[in-house]
Amino acid sequence: MQKINGMNSIKERKVLIALVLILALLNITTIATLLLKERYNSKREIAITPNSPPLSGRLFREQLNFNVAQMEQYRECSMLLEAELSPIFRQMSHHKEQLERELNLSTPNLQLIENYSDSIGLAHAQIKMATAHFYLKVKSGATPQQQKELALLFAPLFRDTPQMQRARVGRGEGRGEGRGEGRRVRELQENLKNRN
Repeated sequence: MQKINGMNSIKERKVLIALVLILALLNITTIATLLLKERYNSKREIAITPNSPPLSGRLFREQLNFNVAQMEQYRECSMLLEAELSPIFRQMSHHKEQLERELNLSTPNLQLIENYSDSIGLAHAQIKMATAHFYLKVKSGATPQQQKELALLFAPLFRDTPQMQRARVGRGEGRGEGRGEGRRVRELQENLKNRN
């Protein structure tokens, strides 16, 4: 009889050890899932420009006071935008790598350089259009006050950076023959800013 009880306790011990291991494994996978989900959700941000804060769900909820329905619309639009932009970014990255490789050859092919540059430009245009559609969808569910704040958040997307403005100014910067067009362009830009 004692041998049978001893065998039962060994079996019970093995079962208990197996259960403890299964529970520990379950706890580890649960914690890992939560950490990965938090990491994934924290990366779901939209950066308009390198200097602007990324547009995340938290920003829309806290700064724009989006309600539950608006947040759901934002999430759906954001997931669609991410799905649309992901392959465009991959392709653009590929074209940039190809362009860099071609530029660094001893005898680069100018036609390939032009093709890669065109492809990169087209990708930029596709990104702008997808972002504009995202903006319009999110804006459609916003109140008039939220639309004003949304316009401020997205303003950097629709404006040139200072570097782009400097490159576009034109002649008249004191670098030789010119007709002063740079000064006139700047004055016109200032007048337009003052009207708004």
